[in-house]
Amino acid sequence: MVRSEQALALLATAFLLFIMPPGSQQGPHEKRLLNNLLGPYNVLERPVANESEPLEVKFGLTLQQIIDVDEKNQILTTNAWLNLQSEH
Repeated sequence: MVRSEQALALLATAFLLFIMPPGSQQGPHEKRLLNNLLGPYNVLERPVANESEPLEVKFGLTLQQIIDVDEKNQILTTNAWLNLQSEH
């Protein structure tokens, strides 16, 4: 009985994944909002009023997972997030 329920759940999941359209579904309003907000954004500019002012950036590292430890070659493979924050 449990096996047939698992098979039915797997079949239902496969069907739902098959009928769902791929990619992101966004409307024209969301696309226009993103273009208005991020369109004039220049990634090369620093977010300061005076260009001669220094920009303080705080950063940190959040360890999510240790994937592998190779003691012989002294290699630690991890999954981590880099956290950046600027005060402007």
